[in-house]
Amino acid sequence: MQDGRQITLSFSLDLAQNELEKIKSEIGSEAFANSRYEDAAKLMKQFISDDSFVEFITLIAYDQLD
Repeated sequence: MQDGRQITLSFSLDLAQNELEKIKSEIGSEAFANSRYEDAAKLMKQFISDDSFVEFITLIAYDQLD
């Protein structure tokens, strides 16, 4: 990054958590609880943390579809 920080897994996971908290404060706790933001974040975390590459995120998302 321009400020010298490197984008690491830890940095990315912290950023995702911070963004979830921002969304929750913007839309409110009830709307957040009724949303799928946490599911999406969990999916993204799995996608970026996995040691094996998955070409399409939808392949790992099928298990979460209702």
